[in-house]
Amino acid sequence: MQNISQQAWDEWQTHQTMIINERHLNMMDADDRKFVMQEMEKFFAGEDFARAEGYVPPSDN
Repeated sequence: MQNISQQAWDEWQTHQTMIINERHLNMMDADDRKFVMQEMEKFFAGEDFARAEGYVPPSDN
């Protein structure tokens, strides 16, 4: 994951914060950290990844 654009990284950071908060994840817990890492890999691979429930991204209009 060394070739990720700054924009993609920033988008992941925002998304990561949302799923940590919504799911009440504890980053001291190894299972929660593993979940976040798996979701990050999916996010950057363009696969289906966990989303914050009810979140609707802003439109470009």
